[in-house]
Amino acid sequence: MNKPIVINKSAALILLVVSFAASAQTSTSILGQWKDAEHPEKQLEITNQTGAFVGKAINSTKTSENGKVILKDLVWSDASKSYKGILINPDNGDDFKIEIKMVGNDLFRFTAGKFIFSRTFNFKRIAS
Repeated sequence: MNKPIVINKSAALILLVVSFAASAQTSTSILGQWKDAEHPEKQLEITNQTGAFVGKAINSTKTSENGKVILKDLVWSDASKSYKGILINPDNGDDFKIEIKMVGNDLFRFTAGKFIFSRTFNFKRIAS
């Protein structure tokens, strides 16, 4: 004989909040100004340019970096709930494949990789 599944109210509320937060992430959640959580002087602004997102360096102490494209070809994937694109090292022009995942509305985490090496960075939204 099958017993009915019983879910208490607090578990149901947690499930509802988690599913709402997950569905709140959209393809445009990444738009805006961001700073590296470990190195707040490293900042970028992400905009939408013809269907893909682009991130440019802003407020850099190295004035030659301001306006330089650092992230390009960022495309949202509904299936993975992430952005995939290219990171360009502003110092030497090397490029790396990246995947960016939103962690709430004001934080994103991206992993950059080349060959077997990878590194993860956290960026916080700059309050406007």
